[in-house]
Amino acid sequence: MITELSAQIELQREQLARQSELLAVLQERLKLDSKNSSKPPSSDGPSSCNREQRRASERKRGAQKGHKGSFRALVDASQVDNIVDCKPVEVCDCGAPVQVLADEPVRHQVFDVPPVKAQVDEVRRHSGRCLGCGKAHRAALPAGVPSGQIGPRALALIGTLGTYHHLTQFKTCDLLARLMGADFSVGAISQAHGKVAQALKAPVLEVAAHVAQAPVKQLDETSYPREGAGNWAWAVVTPRVVLLRGDNLLVRSSDRHDGRW
Repeated sequence: MITELSAQIELQREQLARQSELLAVLQERLKLDSKNSSKPPSSDGPSSCNREQRRASERKRGAQKGHKGSFRALVDASQVDNIVDCKPVEVCDCGAPVQVLADEPVRHQVFDVPPVKAQVDEVRRHSGRCLGCGKAHRAALPAGVPSGQIGPRALALIGTLGTYHHLTQFKTCDLLARLMGADFSVGAISQAHGKVAQALKAPVLEVAAHVAQAPVKQLDETSYPREGAGNWAWAVVTPRVVLLRGDNLLVRSSDRHDGRW
């Protein structure tokens, strides 16, 4: 009888220990909200306080007294494109003339974007014919001139807009038309993306080789829907570079500076 009671007590002790561990895990989950986890703010519930319910601070909004502030440093006068000298009024309100002082004027600099217009280069390929055999000849394109209508700098811009800035092909078309006055079709933008991908193939393979030989690397994965099907993307992070793979295809790599991709 005592042996059976001892076995039952030991069993109950193990059950209590497991339940205590489970209770601790559940209590930790209850503490998670949008501030200390990846949960959305909508999951916090009505008991969570919002900005209006927070205790108002006794300090005024904005910079506090004694704050030095931060200001953009003026560029050197040699780097200024246009200088406009503004003189004070010639006559004071009292009627006396105003003398211009010889001290240094207050410098005020305004940064603006210059008008942008697409640069259009026309290459004229002349034809010729051999006077001996009659064979037709046509001049070849100069070195560095692409066979398509989009130049290398425009290709780089289109690639950056579509990848780093996540613009769709329609938005890229609209931006180029508004910014440079250059009208490209969606098909031309799509072909440009393909050319950029081909140009980046070699450096991406170099990044993949570096990642494979790196002694320390971190990995992560995530799923994403595309064309109604589930897909996966994998990230491999090293101190120097980041490599992304999607469905066994190299999709992007970039230098990593200051902790940013």
